[in-house]
This record gives sequence, structure tokens and C-alpha cells, in this order.
Amino acid sequence: MNAKLCCIFFMCVLIASCRTTAGVPSNELGAFETQRALDELADKQTDMGITGQRIEDQSRDLVGDIRELEQSIESGAIDNLEFEEIIRRIYNRPSEDFDSERKTD
Repeated sequence: MNAKLCCIFFMCVLIASCRTTAGVPSNELGAFETQRALDELADKQTDMGITGQRIEDQSRDLVGDIRELEQSIESGAIDNLEFEEIIRRIYNRPSEDFDSERKTD
């Protein structure tokens, strides 16, 4: 039993002696510069997150605009086909004055 307690006590001493209790107490290791760099990094990460969100929003808007453009092109193509058919009917309509000059497709 004493051996178990000694082993547990020894482990606790090892674990307690290996950890830093309050961080770096002075600027000997560049703690202030490190903290300033970490703060700048956090600010830049926030800016990048905001920029990324803006880009994502704009890309969603662009996808919607592209869909509208594609629909407009498709409906324009249908309109062109209808217009072409109307012109063809007018052109092929019998006329008394120009029947001899007309070509049929």
C-alpha cells in the first residue's frame, strides 16, 4: 500500500513540476511581442472571415444573376424562333403583286 502511495505522490510531483503556473512573468522570452503578434493574427483572421463571408454572399448573388441571364437567353431564343416563324409565314403568304419574285425555302 505504501508503495502505491509513494508512486502516486511521485507522479503528482512530476506532473506539478512540469507545468507553467502563470505564463511568462516578464518579457525575458518576448512575451509582449508574442502577445501583440497573436492579437494581430486574431484581428487578421476576423477580417479574413468577414471578407470570406462577403465573397460567399456575392457568389450566391452571382449564381442567381447567372440563372436569370440563362432564363432570359432561353426565352429570347424561343422568342427568336417565334419571330422567325412569323416572318416565314408573312414571306410565304400569297401575294398578287410579287408571286413571281418570291422564293420558297
